[in-house]
Amino acid sequence: MSDIKVGAVLLMAVFLLSMASTVTALGQWDETAKQKYNTAKSEYLQVVGFYEDARHDWITARDKYRTYKTADNGEDALEKGKEFLLNADKALVAHLEMISAYVEGEPCLNDTERENIISELDSYIKWLEEKQPEIENATTKQELTDIAGTVRNKWWEIRPATKRIVGHVMNTKVLWVTTNAESAADKTAEAIEQLKEQGKDTTDLEAWLNDFNTKIDLANEKHQAAKEKYAAIRNVRDADRLFREGNAYVKEANQYLRDAYEDLRDIVNELRRYGTGEVTVNGTGRLTAEGDGNATITVNGTVRVRGDEGVLIVTDNRGDMEITVAGIGNKTELGANKWQYMGTGGAHVSGTDMIVEFKAQNIELGAKGTGSATLAGTGTYETCGKNCLEGSWTTEGTAVAISAEVC
Repeated sequence: MSDIKVGAVLLMAVFLLSMASTVTALGQWDETAKQKYNTAKSEYLQVVGFYEDARHDWITARDKYRTYKTADNGEDALEKGKEFLLNADKALVAHLEMISAYVEGEPCLNDTERENIISELDSYIKWLEEKQPEIENATTKQELTDIAGTVRNKWWEIRPATKRIVGHVMNTKVLWVTTNAESAADKTAEAIEQLKEQGKDTTDLEAWLNDFNTKIDLANEKHQAAKEKYAAIRNVRDADRLFREGNAYVKEANQYLRDAYEDLRDIVNELRRYGTGEVTVNGTGRLTAEGDGNATITVNGTVRVRGDEGVLIVTDNRGDMEITVAGIGNKTELGANKWQYMGTGGAHVSGTDMIVEFKAQNIELGAKGTGSATLAGTGTYETCGKNCLEGSWTTEGTAVAISAEVC
C-alpha cells in the first residue's frame, strides 16, 4: 500500500492555535459567558493535544509501512490515518465551538448579528460532524484520501469565514466603545456649556474635549479601515494577510481610545473642582486603595472609583444618592434603586446609606464617611481616622472600617 496522502489536510488543525490566543479580551463579559468561553477553549486545546498524539502515531505507522511493506503494517497505517483525520476533524469542530462561545458572550454584538453568526458556525460544525462516521467507516486508502480531500476543500471555505467573523466581532467592540465615547463627549459638552453660563473659565476643559474628539474621530477612521480589511477576507490565500492588516487597524483604534480616556480622566478631575454635591458626615474616616479585584463599600458619605474594563453596581438604600459617571461604557437598571455600569472610567457617588460594588483592573478608590469596605484581590490600602493604617488586599478578602475611630 502506498502512503496515505492525508497529511496536508490533517495539518490544518495546527494553525488554529493562533486563533485561540486572539480571542482573550473578556473584561466586560458576565461570569457565565466567561466560564463558557474558557471551557470551550480548554476543550479545544485538549482536542488539539489528541490530534498531535494521533499525528505522531500515524507518522510512526507510515514510516514503519514504508520500511517493511507488509499487509499488517499497511492496515495499521490505515487505522492510524483514520484516527489522525478523525481527530483533525474534531479539532476543527472544537475550534468552531470556541469561536461560537466567543460570539455568544460578546456584549457588543446585537442579537441579530449574534444569531446570524452562530447559525453560520453551527452549519459548519454540523457538516464536519457528519463526516466523522464516514471517516470511521472508511475501509480503503482511497476512501480515506477522498474524505480527507473533501474536508480540506470545506475547510478552505470555513477558514476565511472564521477569520472574517472574529475580525468583525473585535471591530464591533471598537465601534461600541467609540459610540459610548461620543455620548460621553456630548455630556461633557453640555456640562461645559452650563459652566460657561455660570461664568466659569472652561478653557482647559474645552481643549481636553477637542483633543478627546479628535482621537475618537481617528479611532473611527481605523475602525472603518479594519472593517474593510475583514470584509475582504474571501479565500484561504489572502485570509491571514487581511486578518493581520485588520488587526493592526484595530490595535491603532484601541490606542487612540486609550489616549482619549486619558483626556477624559483630566476632564473628570477638572469637573470635580466645580463641586459634585458631596455629603458631609461628622466624625468621618477615610479609605484609599489601589489594586486589581473586587471592592464592596457600605458607607454614609462619598465614594470615588476609577478602573479599566470594570463593573460598578450601586445601591441607593435611602433614596438620596447622587452619582456622576464619566467614561466609556453602558448603564443597566437592575432593580429598585440599583444600577449597573460597565466599561472604563470613573464615578463619584454620595449618599447617606449606599452600597458601592466595583470589580475592575487598575482600581483607584477613595471613600470618606462612616461604614466599611471589603477588598478582595491584589493591592494596597490606607485607612485613616484618629491615625492611619496601611495594609494589603488578599484574594480571600480584607475587611476595612471607615470611621473616625480607626486607630
